[in-house]
Amino acid sequence: MMGAGAVGRAAVLGTLVCGVAVGQVATEIAVATPGVGQRMAALVTQRAALGFSGQVVVAQGDSILLDGAFGFADRASRRPMRRDTPLGVASVSKQILGVALLALVDRGALRLQDRLGDHLDGVPAEKADITLEQILTHRAGLRGGHTDDFASPSREAVIAARLADPLVGAPGEAWAYSSDGYNLLAAVVERAAGMPYAAWLEQAVFEPAGMRHSAAWSGMPVRQAEVATAYQGIRATGAPQSWPLNWRVFGGGDVFSTAADLAAFDRALRNGDLLGPATRGIALRPLAPINDEESYGAGLFFLEDPELGPVIEHGGDTELGYNAVVLRYPRRDLRLFITSNSTDAQGLSMRQWVQADLVALATGTAETSGVPAVRVGDPDDLRTSVGEWAVGSSARLRLVTDGAYLWAMAEGQDAVALFAAAAEPDTAARALASTERLLRGLSDRIPGAYATALTPEGAEWVPAFEEEWDDLRTRFGLLHRYELLGAVRDGEHVTVTARLGFRTTSLPMSFRWSDGGVRLRATQPWAPPAPILLPVGFDPGGRLVILARGGDRIAASLVPTGTGDLLLAVPGAAARRLEPRPPRGS
Repeated sequence: MMGAGAVGRAAVLGTLVCGVAVGQVATEIAVATPGVGQRMAALVTQRAALGFSGQVVVAQGDSILLDGAFGFADRASRRPMRRDTPLGVASVSKQILGVALLALVDRGALRLQDRLGDHLDGVPAEKADITLEQILTHRAGLRGGHTDDFASPSREAVIAARLADPLVGAPGEAWAYSSDGYNLLAAVVERAAGMPYAAWLEQAVFEPAGMRHSAAWSGMPVRQAEVATAYQGIRATGAPQSWPLNWRVFGGGDVFSTAADLAAFDRALRNGDLLGPATRGIALRPLAPINDEESYGAGLFFLEDPELGPVIEHGGDTELGYNAVVLRYPRRDLRLFITSNSTDAQGLSMRQWVQADLVALATGTAETSGVPAVRVGDPDDLRTSVGEWAVGSSARLRLVTDGAYLWAMAEGQDAVALFAAAAEPDTAARALASTERLLRGLSDRIPGAYATALTPEGAEWVPAFEEEWDDLRTRFGLLHRYELLGAVRDGEHVTVTARLGFRTTSLPMSFRWSDGGVRLRATQPWAPPAPILLPVGFDPGGRLVILARGGDRIAASLVPTGTGDLLLAVPGAAARRLEPRPPRGS
């Protein structure tokens, strides 16, 4: 997944997936202060019934407003999410590496202006003079990362590959996000600390911060069984104990933690328990400009919210199913820590939805997203709706259960279009034309295809987008054909999904556009089968409700009539009756 400044949510006009908990949703709430904390707890509990699973800590000043865990750590066994259940925190790991490196600066073992060639063997001449600060702030001209996020080369092979990779820009000249660079920083930290990276994190960060349920992947064999199962929508992808150790995420995305531990890390950093005054100041300030609106520091983005003022944040997600975010609003003295064990558009959308509503409750600057009253029904009642339903002559609605959630999947463009918020016609036409132009350029191997789509403001992201495309082409061959499937509104953006035919495979890919459909913001290969969504529950009358979210509003609902049929009601459109049909193969 590649985004210009933010993670992009993907939409596919082919399948819509929604879910709701079957039976009582699991919660473990340690703190919910009277008033706003209790409202936050109720809101996240409702979101858990609609598909969110993870942990949330909200702090303001010296007070914790909410500290809880919601949903399931494993759906098949219905193992509840607990506050001490470790989850992968992806690129949130980068700020932890930043502190681990600065702790070595405190000890005199490293300086930010040290050359890479001074600390690693075999550094080629063109990389030898790159400074540690340039790598830390993504200004080293190094490659971005790999879409094959969970391949398993050895540590030595990863470091050798990073040293051998060609530069994508002159060191120090431009900002280009590079997770690969953090592989090299972790190796430098190991050499300077005189111990494995995981052991240094434990000694310099986790132990003094009181992060009792955190570890780097390479240092957590005893704790692996406790880790939450990862999910891509309806599909379980496993957990670290079933995966080979992935050195590709070494340093830049290899920490497993909890929301409570991330809050403890933040508290220890601010209180001076991890770094001295000078290095603590470095850890919490911008070090390098990205563009006119954003800067980057020691593993953190710095930007400005028009209503809330400065924002210090970093989020991250893994392809196999974890996502997390740390958000700080200094003017409001507000901090949010959210982890989740579901990724793709479903998991990311739910986490972003929870995040936005918690900020709204904490600051009073916006209303929370409106959701009809929905309760979790009896499992037997929910299962009566399992089966396949026809929508007109071409689309299908399929309801299935995995034991923990009931899932609704709208299959076919006609069905999805009923749920998705349609893009304004002129904007959709521009976004489709922009996608067509980009894909034609990529298919014909025209230099600068991404530069045209990203400039002027997004020029710094061109190498990362090009690297993602080069990786796809290396793995699957040249692009022979493509088909634009359609465009849906995604908040202020428009997401276009295309089916790409490479030499050896075919896959969906989404392209997210802003500025009226002319500036590329994000791409996602294997685009998850879901527009921005909301899931399934019961209304106060006991009727099953399926909701789809377009932007910040409810776009559609689906209810059984009690006659064995389903009634589809779309605001502003005539209701269409869905006739049940037997499952395939019967």
